Amino acid sequence: VVTNPKGAAVEIDGAVAGHTPLTLDPVATGTHALRMTIPGRAAVTRSVDVMPGKQSEVNVDLERLAMGTLILQTNPPDAEVEFEDQALTYRSGIELPAGVYALRVSKPGFVPQSITVKVGVGRSVHSVALDQQFAPLVLRVTPANARVRVRHGPGRLARTEDYFPEMKLAVGTVELTARAPGHRRYTKTVQLPASGVDMAIALTRIDARAGDRIRDTLRIGGEGPEMIVVGAGSFLQRGRRVTFEEPFAIGVYEVTRAQYRAFADATGRYFPDPKEHETDLHPIVSVDRDDALAYARWLSAQSGQAYRLPDEREWDYMAQTDVSTSVCEYGNVADASAAKVYRGWDTVPCDDGHVVSAPVGSFRPNANGVYDVVGNVSEWVSGCWFADDAGSRLEADSDADADCVSDIVKGGSWDTSVDEAHPGGREPASTAADDRGFRVLREF
Repeated sequence: VVTNPKGAAVEIDGAVAGHTPLTLDPVATGTHALRMTIPGRAAVTRSVDVMPGKQSEVNVDLERLAMGTLILQTNPPDAEVEFEDQALTYRSGIELPAGVYALRVSKPGFVPQSITVKVGVGRSVHSVALDQQFAPLVLRVTPANARVRVRHGPGRLARTEDYFPEMKLAVGTVELTARAPGHRRYTKTVQLPASGVDMAIALTRIDARAGDRIRDTLRIGGEGPEMIVVGAGSFLQRGRRVTFEEPFAIGVYEVTRAQYRAFADATGRYFPDPKEHETDLHPIVSVDRDDALAYARWLSAQSGQAYRLPDEREWDYMAQTDVSTSVCEYGNVADASAAKVYRGWDTVPCDDGHVVSAPVGSFRPNANGVYDVVGNVSEWVSGCWFADDAGSRLEADSDADADCVSDIVKGGSWDTSVDEAHPGGREPASTAADDRGFRVLREF
């Protein structure tokens, strides 16, 4: 069997025999069907009579086919395209013989479509839009007064909204968060199939007591920061009564260099070089608020608990400290030690023994058992800086405020002067510095 061009695939009576030029020997006498194919050429089928003791020869010119390119524009753009009737792999701009082709377009979460497209000589462009699949989400939640938030949708288009009975969502990943006063926070990620989901959520009561210490185990090994429970209650914040109906846990200490290094090593995030005086027990500094937020997200993923930065109300509530006697008992501020080096500074009339930052926990804790809420390093919190200090802007949700141009640090640091050395101190900040660190909050 000889073809022009050579290299054509040969089938004899439906069985693959090889590629041209090809000699078939022996072949049973009788009539046989030969089929010769090569991409870009018209297939040829011949009937050949093979006689006893004789050689039969087949010479075939395979005619060039009219070719075209196929471009399928899909919505969503990352939908999968498959040929239904041919063993071909689709790619945008694939070259094909002119003709009609059956295709299947699919993507999880969308209704698949089977379409027929015609490919002519030149460039053929076809469009197909898949309809998104929606399914019911049925939740039975106790206690009945729980608030359930549902996050759904792809990537940057994801949005969060309150759950309502029999709501229908796009098939795919759904994140659920349920909260109720006096109960532990519930979070779960579920895959919503086309058939929908019907599930029960039972929140458990918070059994943590003020002063309890917590340390979560991390998936990579070791433990997270030591946390202490701050009980429910209320306080006056710059003339406003702020009430907390349930407890939360706050870092006993500012996050240390050792703790931040574990995160940096695991994620590849930048780890600041130590200053001459710094050890693993010193607070991490020279990190901005994005770094602090990333660390809290990593802790959440590692522990399965909900870590974040405290908002300003939470920070002030836990940081209440009576420093009327001597601020140097409770924190590392600009004092007599600093004055020996920085002679032009306005300093506090006491000596804490440190010129710059000190190892965490070097001073007395406040009444909540929390260390370094005055001085050492100022701490990033969630929320935005506003000169008018509007109460509605002190909550963590204000991170999303479109007018936010600067973040907040709290508590002062080792360079805090006499007028600023108190737990309620707040400053605008937007960049990392060697006197700025953070501590984390853990929700229940």
